[in-house]
Amino acid sequence: MWELDRLIQKEDYAYEEEISKNPYELENWLHYYSIKCSRTTTSFHNKVFILERAVQSLPKSVELWTIYLELVVGIVESVDSIQYKSQFILVNQLFNRALLLLYANEGIWIKYLKFLLDTQPNELTLIRRTFNKCLVNLPIKSHEVIWPLYLVFANSVGGLTGAKIYHKYLQYAEPPILKGLKSHPNPILNLTIEDILNKFIEFEDFNEINGIYANIINNPDQYISLNKTNLQFWLDYIDFLTDDKYRARVNDDHIEKLVLQGIEQFPDQIGTFYIKLTNYYKSQPDKEDSARYFYDKGIKSCVTIQDFLLIYNAYINFEETILDDLSETLELKPVNEQLSKLLDYRCYYFEQLMDSRPILINDMMLRQDINNLDVWFDRFGIFKDDLNTKLQTYAQALRQINPFKAHSLLGISAHKLSKIWIDYSEIYSSKDDYKTAELIFTKAIGSQFKHPDELADIYINWSEMLLKSDYEDADSRAIEVIKDGLLRSDANVDYEDSSIDVHKRMHRSVKLWAFYLDLLEMFIEQETQTTEIHQVINAYEKLIELNIATPKLIIAYAKFLETWKYYERSFTVFEVGLKLFQDPFIKYEIWNVYLTKILKQIHTHTKNQTGIERIRDLFDQALDEIPPQLSKDFIILYANFEQENKFIMNCIRVLKRGIQILSQSNIDKFNINYKSKIDRQKVSKDKYQLYSLLLDRVEEFQDEIELRKTYEMAIQDVELALPNLLVLTNKFIDYETSTHQYDRVRSLFKYIIKLTKNSADSLWIQWEQFEVKYGNEPTFKEMLRFKRVTKQEFQDSKAFRDALNPMGFVKSSDGPKVSSINASEPIQSETTNTNTNTNPDEIDIDMDM
Repeated sequence: MWELDRLIQKEDYAYEEEISKNPYELENWLHYYSIKCSRTTTSFHNKVFILERAVQSLPKSVELWTIYLELVVGIVESVDSIQYKSQFILVNQLFNRALLLLYANEGIWIKYLKFLLDTQPNELTLIRRTFNKCLVNLPIKSHEVIWPLYLVFANSVGGLTGAKIYHKYLQYAEPPILKGLKSHPNPILNLTIEDILNKFIEFEDFNEINGIYANIINNPDQYISLNKTNLQFWLDYIDFLTDDKYRARVNDDHIEKLVLQGIEQFPDQIGTFYIKLTNYYKSQPDKEDSARYFYDKGIKSCVTIQDFLLIYNAYINFEETILDDLSETLELKPVNEQLSKLLDYRCYYFEQLMDSRPILINDMMLRQDINNLDVWFDRFGIFKDDLNTKLQTYAQALRQINPFKAHSLLGISAHKLSKIWIDYSEIYSSKDDYKTAELIFTKAIGSQFKHPDELADIYINWSEMLLKSDYEDADSRAIEVIKDGLLRSDANVDYEDSSIDVHKRMHRSVKLWAFYLDLLEMFIEQETQTTEIHQVINAYEKLIELNIATPKLIIAYAKFLETWKYYERSFTVFEVGLKLFQDPFIKYEIWNVYLTKILKQIHTHTKNQTGIERIRDLFDQALDEIPPQLSKDFIILYANFEQENKFIMNCIRVLKRGIQILSQSNIDKFNINYKSKIDRQKVSKDKYQLYSLLLDRVEEFQDEIELRKTYEMAIQDVELALPNLLVLTNKFIDYETSTHQYDRVRSLFKYIIKLTKNSADSLWIQWEQFEVKYGNEPTFKEMLRFKRVTKQEFQDSKAFRDALNPMGFVKSSDGPKVSSINASEPIQSETTNTNTNTNPDEIDIDMDM
């Protein structure tokens, strides 16, 4: 009921008359309301009176409803909603009236929702229903502005209500945002499925949590952009299901199935999953046996040492806890026989578990790689004191190892598949059970191997076993076994070609041939055993025919022939070896033995000119074929041979040739084709030794002219080391002194002093003594003058070098300019550079002085 006399004043008549004439004109109502608001005497009821009539006349005017709602909200928003509940109900009704007409206006909905959240937070049902009603009435595009408010409300209320709100939001949220593939500009709505899952966990909604976890782990590819990995979700899911809050709602089968699926999905996390499962059973009374079952299963399924230690150590701790509990209980009830037996059993079980650790680790490593021979040999060692188990292990290894994949991860050369066969057989042969041992070897040679050398080891060990056996025909059977291996094929194949069966490559095994030859030679004791000797010769010839003979076998062949006095044939073998092998270093080894043997043979028989010429030809051929840096011993041997046969000039010629062979230019020429490492110091030493021998031989020949030429050649050889040059020069000085050639002696002193760059004071003392003994006053003064001039020259030269190079660096004479200083230096033209001496230390000796 409105009191019109109080609500309408005289000054309002004009406005009322205008409204009555045109009640549907919005501007009239707004103008009238603004005039009333401008008056200080206008009450709240006056304003309501105008706005109520206005919205009745214009029920769908958003502007009028907004003004009306703001008016009434402004009156009640600062008062207590409980104390003035009726007033708030009226405001709520007013909002509902407005929304009944303007149900699609998001602005009024937002005002109403904020009003409820701010002033009536305890009206949870009303707020939730209002939000739901809002979402039903507003178009989907407007929901984006409603959900932030709704989620804030859900976070504040929590519990089942909050969970239901988030469940509704899951149906609205964009899948890319939920999957973490896209972000939302509003941080409140920028929620991934992981964030919503955390909310459900906070609100303790089991069904929603269970559903989301199941969705994530079953569709890992859709949620790869989340912060957590799929593995973390698996583990969190298991922790959730095994939590005390929800354990009653799940069964053991579901937990086991989830864990086993996780292991299948993440095989590298076996330890972690089994620990989760065992912890689940450990925490339940009367489920200890289930925990043990899965501890055992985990240990026998893991494939990494990390997982093994994780499960094994947890298992040990679990059993220790059980033992401690039983011990404490037994202390309280010491006469409990059943409990005492249980404690004894558990102690026995615990000891067995501790003792089985090495074999359990070995099992795990075999699961990693069944073809890892290192692990198998460790396993044999574990069972070394248990014969039956050891034999079973050998049989198991030979059944399970793939011959083409067998390998030693540690690179232990002794760990081979063939070694397993051999050791397996040796167990029986060591107990004189040769029949079983042979049966094993028979199976072994029918097996496959990565390399024919392994098959050769099988044959060799089989033959050696037969030699040790008590068979009457052991020797012949041993030989037949090797022949069987060598004669299985005669094809011309590559021994290292892995695409060819090892049995078809066996006849080219040098190892097996070498053993066969040693075996045959072992039974030859007399020269009269010609059949056996020729059997060995035929075997060596077959080796050469197959083109698999090694230098060692060639030398062994020749030695065998020499032993049984087939001398010329042994020399022929050396010649064959020199033709077979083109490498000069291999030729050197063969020549070294060949020349020694033939010289020994010549010495023991009557020498004739034909034999001497033959030896000379061999030496000449050897020096042409071997590396020059290794020729010193041959040259000395050759020279000694000529000297022993009284051919002194030939001896001198050989030594001179040797000096030429050892020259740097000749060695460098050889090294162009054979990139070998040259020991320059050794070559210089060898050359000095040849010079010394040459001088001794020439001196014995008593040819002064030749001796002087030889000395001059020696002391001017720049490839000799300075100490050796000093020795040779001193010898030359002694010789010239003995022949009274004093001026030549003084020239030699000058030469060697300059060569040593005035660094040997002993030379000056030696010269002074010479002048005192053989000279006179002018020659002594000349020596002093030369000494003074020489020292000054070297001092000036050193000072000049130090001035140019204060840091002590060595400047290249003709190399590239490597600094800005050098680069700016002018380059002399060839026409102005008259100094062509490339060695500044080179000194010409004037021997006619």
